Amino acid sequence: MKKPLKVAAWCGLFFLVISLATTAISIMSYFAHKSTGLTVTNLVLQITSISLLIVFIYGFYELGKKTNNEFLSIMSIIGIVLLSIYLVFFMVFSLLMSLASPNSGPFLSPGNGESIMNPGEIIAIITVLGIFFIFISFLMTLPFAIYAIVFGVSIRKSKNEVELAGATGTLLIISGATYFLLIGFLLNYIVVILGTIMLFKASKKFENGK
Repeated sequence: MKKPLKVAAWCGLFFLVISLATTAISIMSYFAHKSTGLTVTNLVLQITSISLLIVFIYGFYELGKKTNNEFLSIMSIIGIVLLSIYLVFFMVFSLLMSLASPNSGPFLSPGNGESIMNPGEIIAIITVLGIFFIFISFLMTLPFAIYAIVFGVSIRKSKNEVELAGATGTLLIISGATYFLLIGFLLNYIVVILGTIMLFKASKKFENGK
């Protein structure tokens, strides 16, 4: 990759755009009673946004190498691993939810194509899967919150070499500390905005002329 910082910055920008699109489609899916087309589109956008976020975090790994901030590079690798695990989990869960649909193959009779399970049994399966997803997501919240705080500290260590590193790191620390609250979730988007601008500035400083 010739200019990893700039590529990562663009991925951060695309992540923000796709996140807004995903939110809009989720709202449309709700009012459309979970239309299959909208649900598939939402799934693809979710997977794409997580993949973009992984490349965005990789940009900080490269930034750590360019600013001799080994702490930042290590935390970036940890972030990539955590997001990759979450991506796999999200894809597996989405597949299970798709299979749990009353119109999916496992629940249809090969003879007449009608459901072999009654609505109550299908609702029970979907409910169990939903509770399982919420439980696992809650368990992953604490590691992500702790990670955000430590990652913020590692970003701040580059504040003398890169513009906005101090502000981005500080806001990420606050986001991690309030992760269990709605404000922490919303602050993440502001962090990505600042991080994107920060990587563009870093690219201009370290990759100019390449």
